[in-house]
Amino acid sequence: MEELVMQPPSASISEGADRLMHLARTATALSGNDAIERSASKVASEAREDEAFFKATADQISEMVRNLQARAAAISAEDDAASGAEGSPSDEANALFQQLSQANEDLTQAQEAVRAKLNAEEQQVRQILSEHDHIQRLLRGSGKATDRQFDVMAFPRNVNAKTNVLQVSGGAGTGKTLCLLAKLIQDTRPSAQMGLMPEEPKRGLFVCFNTALRSHVQALLSAIPDAGSAIEVVSYDQFVNQLVRAQPVAEFAHLAPFAQQSRYPSASEDAEGRYWDLVYDADIKAAVAQAMQAVSASYPEKAGEYYLQAADEENVAWMSDEIAWLEARYDDPVSATGLYPDAPRVGRGVSRRPSEDIRRIILEVWAQFQKAMERAHQYTIEQATKRLLADPNLPRYDAIAIDEVQDLTVASVKLLVRLRANDQSRAYICGDENQKIYKRDFTWKELGEDVSGHTIALDENKRNSPSIEAFANRLLGVPSTKELASDHVFLGAWSEGGVLDLITRARAACPEETIAIISGDPQRWRQLAREHNLPPVDPRLNGVTDPGLYVIGARAGKGLEFDTVILDCARISDPEEETFRHILYVNCTRACKRLYLRYAGEPPELLQRTYSDFLP
Repeated sequence: MEELVMQPPSASISEGADRLMHLARTATALSGNDAIERSASKVASEAREDEAFFKATADQISEMVRNLQARAAAISAEDDAASGAEGSPSDEANALFQQLSQANEDLTQAQEAVRAKLNAEEQQVRQILSEHDHIQRLLRGSGKATDRQFDVMAFPRNVNAKTNVLQVSGGAGTGKTLCLLAKLIQDTRPSAQMGLMPEEPKRGLFVCFNTALRSHVQALLSAIPDAGSAIEVVSYDQFVNQLVRAQPVAEFAHLAPFAQQSRYPSASEDAEGRYWDLVYDADIKAAVAQAMQAVSASYPEKAGEYYLQAADEENVAWMSDEIAWLEARYDDPVSATGLYPDAPRVGRGVSRRPSEDIRRIILEVWAQFQKAMERAHQYTIEQATKRLLADPNLPRYDAIAIDEVQDLTVASVKLLVRLRANDQSRAYICGDENQKIYKRDFTWKELGEDVSGHTIALDENKRNSPSIEAFANRLLGVPSTKELASDHVFLGAWSEGGVLDLITRARAACPEETIAIISGDPQRWRQLAREHNLPPVDPRLNGVTDPGLYVIGARAGKGLEFDTVILDCARISDPEEETFRHILYVNCTRACKRLYLRYAGEPPELLQRTYSDFLP
């Protein structure tokens, strides 16, 4: 008969519930958001009920074990008399012991599941406390924020200063986004002074790069008193699209009175409810290919050249980028005729340098592209931006914050700065040239004569571990030893199954943490993850604070962070090495604790040069 050993719980569930409630009450008191405590109270109450059930069950198992142990001598004596007989007392005792062992194991697993739920809730509360507390330290001007971050909060030091645009620059993890949020809250909060006339409520606009970051910022603001209702959080493309489409969706109904002359009409008068569509990528490339084919008919001797050969996907992708740049710079092909042929090619790669004659042909392709888009009742974000720049009736905000500005066009930034309530209203712009993943460029002078800017650079990384920071900085040309850059950083040719097994082990070991797969083919990884019983969390719902697995595209991680990042380099590519380098840098710097870079077969040449000491 095997000995049954009762495994005591590794930690009291009630202690974990008490700790969770203490943290939740603190977070609620700081933020004024009762939902934090309500959610934690529900999880803690359920955990305590489960613990009472576990204790009763454990007592029953212990009592049965004691009874069996008391009978052990008698069972042993009976074995000799009943040896060989079917259904002997020894067989019955061993069967009962096996049942008790299984019950004990099931009980232990149930206890661990409850602890994991408590830990997950605690992790969310701690995340709220950490980021909320950092914002509050900035607002109070005290605590462990950096001197440069406090400089941002003190801007402008002279209340009569004419400077109305502040650029906050800095590398990944330096707290740019939190600084922008704190500054926006500071500018839109009601003043403490009582006046004879009631104070008009102030409105702020926070513009970010993607919908996942938008959800994360909204979650942060919801935990800060009087901030959420005063500040509107949008992604740029989403905001512009709602200003130009014939009818905004319900969430943006407040924009309906604005930009009336810029709104695209319904596609046809007899097709009620059918509107012009904002399109990206595949649809744009289809229209570009049509335009290249149309123009090539006029130049049969050049039909095989890269700027007219539409059968090659790389040629179409290059022309799509060029047309996007043209749309952002010039009103139309006619107005660009005297400017584009000799314009400098800053920020758009150097693999192809079209001559002035070729650029004139490219203008013809652009003109055909615009016609193709009109026929399809489609528009690009650049075309929508230009319509709005000419509109006198735009929404106005007392303060505007623009995140990840390095990936916006000059026209986009001009439009956002124009949304200020008046010339004294301030705009806060942050970016990092090392995280630039689109070939766009502008200078601050292009924003307009009424714009006076100042720059504050943040230089202290608050996100990544020292090892991850050193590893990522190699992509910027900053040397480091492998010893310095390899702690919890891994580079290898792992199979897809190997990656999923790694995630399964990581989720079991650290259920309260976040893990991200970043890939050029996120749809495939989402499918693989679901097949492997690892359903991904949707970052558009609550940002990226909930524990679990996230799968995002290679250009969708801006402003986000995860405990562990698995970067699928095998499915990320770009014909321009500099763009590929920036994509890798952005995604490496999303990792806080652990970083994995996966490649297939031979690693990309950039990895071979940059991380030769990591490779076999």
